[in-house]
Amino acid sequence: MSLSDSLRASALHIELLQDKRVRLGDALMSAELQFLAALRREDVAGQITWAQLRDAYSILSAGQLRGLRARWLDAIGVSPEEVILNAKRSAAGGASGLWSGHLPLLHGEYYPPTGQSVVFVLFDPHRHPIHVSNTDRCSERFAELRAQGNRWSSWTAHAVDKAEAVNVQARLTRHYQTYGNRQRVPA
Repeated sequence: MSLSDSLRASALHIELLQDKRVRLGDALMSAELQFLAALRREDVAGQITWAQLRDAYSILSAGQLRGLRARWLDAIGVSPEEVILNAKRSAAGGASGLWSGHLPLLHGEYYPPTGQSVVFVLFDPHRHPIHVSNTDRCSERFAELRAQGNRWSSWTAHAVDKAEAVNVQARLTRHYQTYGNRQRVPA
């Protein structure tokens, strides 16, 4: 190099910074892959909402790494655009205080967020109610019920105040017992 001493020092500084940029890029890619793996585990377990997926994609896209979309699709299997659309739909459903879904969850379905008190009803494939209960940790409660051997085809969850949950559960239980008896009485 035929540069003066001050320019050589500046050039060396540039080379050091470029090397740091490469190492930081590698570290960022590694962190992104770890994040995607953890996100996939939560998604498969049904413990993440569309809004959380949308926020996760927003965080990842801020890193501006090439190929993020392909890595996202490999991990999650739903395009970022579909995630954003489903997050908007979910917000509208959650605002009404009623959630519904299937076992297993279909795309576009999600559990009420942890901390939201709900009274839920589980239904068999013929849409007969088979279980009424309340919780503020819906995805975890459903996992417990599955582990206990309970099986259902679909469910609904109604948002309630925590203080009213037991009373609402009792009302829904009475309603569905009456409904079930009417359905089973021969005409």
